Amino acid sequence: MAGQPLSFREKQVVELIRQAKANKEIAYELHLTEGTIKEYLNRIFRKVGATNRTALATWAWKQSKSEFPDVSRSNRSAPKSSA
Repeated sequence: MAGQPLSFREKQVVELIRQAKANKEIAYELHLTEGTIKEYLNRIFRKVGATNRTALATWAWKQSKSEFPDVSRSNRSAPKSSA
């Protein structure tokens, strides 16, 4: 599966990973569940050959910024992380 192109939604997730967002924040911004974000991340990991978020973020920063859609912040405040 490595080398397959990312879908538009997968690119949105990657852009938010580039911004160091947690799954909960990504889910909130994209109006999805955290479970859906985890599914997207697993699919993205396979497509780009990453084994974890850090490897994905490193890969994403090496790519052209223009490859990833601008994910604008909504007017609502982001949920608090429960870390």
